[in-house]
Amino acid sequence: MKSCVIAVLCLTLIVVAAGCGPKDKPEEEKPAKKSAMDEGAARMLGTTRELQKPQTLNTYAWTLPEGWTEKPAKGMRAASFDIKIGDVTADAAITELVGKAGGLEANITRWRKQVELPPMTPAEIEAAGKADQMKFGSFKYYRMENPKLAERAFFAALATHGNVTVFVKLTAKYDDLSKFEPAFLEFCRSLDVKTKE
Repeated sequence: MKSCVIAVLCLTLIVVAAGCGPKDKPEEEKPAKKSAMDEGAARMLGTTRELQKPQTLNTYAWTLPEGWTEKPAKGMRAASFDIKIGDVTADAAITELVGKAGGLEANITRWRKQVELPPMTPAEIEAAGKADQMKFGSFKYYRMENPKLAERAFFAALATHGNVTVFVKLTAKYDDLSKFEPAFLEFCRSLDVKTKE
């Protein structure tokens, strides 16, 4: 009987020892897989960062009026400019949007809202616009100002090139806006656009 017990104990020890080999070493931790939500968020953040760099559909050429200095373009701008005439300053930008960019009436309504003015009728919009010529075609420009907003007024011009709407906007203080009109028109008239290949 004792020999049977001893045999059983020996067999048990052999089995336990066999089970404690290298296979029982704790597995190295594997990096957690990114969830679909994490990957989606990363893509969104990447897109947001990319939007900070101007990704233009066209290439632009212009002649800068006196007092205009090009500066790095940010956000949706294709080009940005600081402007100084004497002791007054302004900011100008070229932007572009595919297609009709909402259409003339929608853009005029948006611009008027920026200076806290009510919408205009199509007939009023037609009468308010002034026509002129850029290097690549005709454009219309509008004056957006409100005496109640001393810090913000602007000229906005728009033209089409192929399937792209091109905007030029100059922003200044209400009292200073008229001083920049000649140079704004000089710049717009010099602007040329070519589609990127």
